[in-house]
Amino acid sequence: MSIHHKLERTIAAEQRALNDPQDRQPAKRLPGAAFKYAMIRAIKQFTVDKGTDRAAILTYFAVLSLAPLLLAVFSIMTLFLASAADQVENFAQDLVTQTVPSEYQELALNLVTTMTQSVSGGVIALIIGAVVALWSASKYVQAFARNINDIYGVVEGRSKVKFYLTTLLITLIMVVTVVAALISLALNKTIIDTVFAPIAQALGAQEVLTTFTESFLPVWDWVKYPVVLLLLILMLGVLYHFSGNVERKFKPLSIGAIVAVLGIVLAGVAMIIYLTYFASYSSYGAIGALMAILFVIWIFNIVILLGAEIDVEILRARQLVAGIPAEEQVQIRPRSVSTVEKQTEKHVASVDDGKVLRRSLSVVHRQDSQDHETNNERHE
Repeated sequence: MSIHHKLERTIAAEQRALNDPQDRQPAKRLPGAAFKYAMIRAIKQFTVDKGTDRAAILTYFAVLSLAPLLLAVFSIMTLFLASAADQVENFAQDLVTQTVPSEYQELALNLVTTMTQSVSGGVIALIIGAVVALWSASKYVQAFARNINDIYGVVEGRSKVKFYLTTLLITLIMVVTVVAALISLALNKTIIDTVFAPIAQALGAQEVLTTFTESFLPVWDWVKYPVVLLLLILMLGVLYHFSGNVERKFKPLSIGAIVAVLGIVLAGVAMIIYLTYFASYSSYGAIGALMAILFVIWIFNIVILLGAEIDVEILRARQLVAGIPAEEQVQIRPRSVSTVEKQTEKHVASVDDGKVLRRSLSVVHRQDSQDHETNNERHE
């Protein structure tokens, strides 16, 4: 789709939202035939949109954002547990021991040590480091926002300040979610004592905390995995809803987010199985493990983009069931068109410059061609 077409679609979507009656809402229930239509069209549209190529681009930004993201995670954890920096490092080391295959634990532990040393310092330094790390990690969210706009067929109409602030806030939410997921996976008595013991001591409720810990942790060992899955689904819901320049009702537990998380879990399990049982037999050694990790990140981005396509096609199907003409374009209002007019003017000016160039130089080109033919005739 050309940029001119996207600009026209974005402006048309804004005009439609202003002129159409407000009671034309998508259907709440989706019949089986409509759901099947949405799933089939999502897969087809994912192929048409070159989803695997887009996922490769997102993988590039994910790799660039990985180190800043980890640094932001450690910075935020250290800020929240400022009086227990050593426990933060011990927590990270315990998490590595529990989740990383033994062959790669030394490398991961060295990375943890490097990260914890990077965030050492005063509170001001930690805050500045966290903000810089979040800004660097937000490049992935910015790239994802551009892909979401392409999937919806609109252009980015928000101002640069609003766009950057939005992606920075989304990145912060993602980092906090990752921190919560990591704590959920590695939660134990030491962490509970570190965080809540000072509070319980101040309130004189040490016995209550002890009783709660003894009764809570055995249950948490079973509950933590569904909680982590729910956190990931909510995180993707935020990414899907707020990153693009489209205005729609927020549904944190969307079908696309659920499908994406299931795909991420399957790919993650496959990577752990490979690193645990097969990587040591690979002739590529550590390079083979690195290639496997990059491949899995690519798969992650494939299923994330596929989930976004599914959400769009589910919305299209709901609109079609409600009688809204959405066969060609999903009827959805852009969040903002404040910069679309300027983009249109620049595009029109660029096209006009091309026309002037064609008209002016084509005359010279024809004259040169005629002179060349005349010279050839004379030589003959």
